[in-house]
Amino acid sequence: SDKQTAEKAKGQEQEQRLRARYLGKRKRAQFVEAATTLDRHQRRLAASVAAQQGVDRRLQQLRPLWRLVAPEHGTRAKPHPVNPIETVAIDVDVYDRDRTGGGVVEQ
Repeated sequence: SDKQTAEKAKGQEQEQRLRARYLGKRKRAQFVEAATTLDRHQRRLAASVAAQQGVDRRLQQLRPLWRLVAPEHGTRAKPHPVNPIETVAIDVDVYDRDRTGGGVVEQ
């Protein structure tokens, strides 16, 4: 009876070790997969931010040349970073007025 109890305990102990090993491997696989996903998203976000910086840099270069307006803010809004969801427009009438000293350009 003691021998059977000892064998049974040994079998349960082996089963527990096997389960623990399996769970450890599965948790590790989950962390590796999550880390891979986060790395992929980080690279995509970095590329997106770099592309947006290029657009913002170009807008900053154009601001002295053209009167850029975000229609949601009106034409008297102070220069500020443009939100990605905002429409950016060139106020051609103001640009022509300022460029020609107040005269109307005829085509």
